[in-house]
Amino acid sequence: MKNQEKFLVIFDADATLVNSEEIQGAFYREAFLRLFKNNPDAIRNLENTLCEDEEKCKEWYCQNLMGRLSKHVEVVSKNIAPINQEQMDSVNEYVDKRLLESVGPDMIIDGAEDTLKCLSEMDNVDVCILSGGSAEPVAMELIESGTFGRDVTISGFYTS
Repeated sequence: MKNQEKFLVIFDADATLVNSEEIQGAFYREAFLRLFKNNPDAIRNLENTLCEDEEKCKEWYCQNLMGRLSKHVEVVSKNIAPINQEQMDSVNEYVDKRLLESVGPDMIIDGAEDTLKCLSEMDNVDVCILSGGSAEPVAMELIESGTFGRDVTISGFYTS
């Protein structure tokens, strides 16, 4: 019998398997409200960027913060209020903590679990996840907790 060729199927976690950007904007908003609570100008600017309107908040987050970790201090200082790296690190830690508290099946994009299950049942396919930045601990928690389904076997996890 001839050896069957083996394939790796690699998925990015954030915005491909997991819909965390829906809530990350709101978590950044929470963190900035806490950080700038005594700065009325910053709060006003925050309401114009990461506002209460969920769709606008998500849109601003996706356009300005998502995937741009090295630019966060610059973007926030320009659009909301001056911030230093230590403060930004504290904000990012808060957002990561809130994301991990929110990890669950409701974060999985429709069809992702079925796709992963189907692929992981194939003998010649290894399913792998790629993730980095703030989404990395969320992806790890989803994998380790079996949120993608107990029948889904993740063969590898790659980070930046």
